[in-house]
Amino acid sequence: MAHTQGFFQTSMYIPYNMLGRGVKVACGALGAGGNPALGNAYAYTVRARDSAGLGSANYGTAYCPAYTP
Repeated sequence: MAHTQGFFQTSMYIPYNMLGRGVKVACGALGAGGNPALGNAYAYTVRARDSAGLGSANYGTAYCPAYTP
């Protein structure tokens, strides 16, 4: 989990290295996340709230490359 904030932001890009060593996840074997060419799938949610307290959210899924020893 990460928390970031800005002032009068219309968009924000947060590179992985701003979160320390990034977000570590297990990538899994081929097909582990439902896509036969990739590894595990991870769902994410981005929630935003403005200074008036109005909120919004956006959702997505990130796939890892498969771990093939």
